[in-house]
Amino acid sequence: MDLCEQLGCEAYICGNVGSGTPQEMMEWVEYITSDARSPMADLRRQNGRDQPWKLAYFGVGNESWGCGGNMRPEFYADNYRRFNTFVKNYRASGFTASPAARIRSTITGPKC
Repeated sequence: MDLCEQLGCEAYICGNVGSGTPQEMMEWVEYITSDARSPMADLRRQNGRDQPWKLAYFGVGNESWGCGGNMRPEFYADNYRRFNTFVKNYRASGFTASPAARIRSTITGPKC
């Protein structure tokens, strides 16, 4: 994330749908983007980064066709909807569910 800031480019982060959990994905997004007092934002501060990063793109899954067993499109779509529910736009005043202006979740796959 620091490198993206230095280069002036947008980051693309991808959450693990194959062996990860919706909770893990939510915590990553919170760690990166929340400016509130929360466990993950506080952990980011403890790690030396006070301000949240700007994150425009967040992938829900990556290479889902080979993700531990060649996901069928219907299975991946169901997982995408379940995981995407937890990708939130965090703010000091709380959060709103995606899709909102700040984070766009994306589908990945061989023909996407």
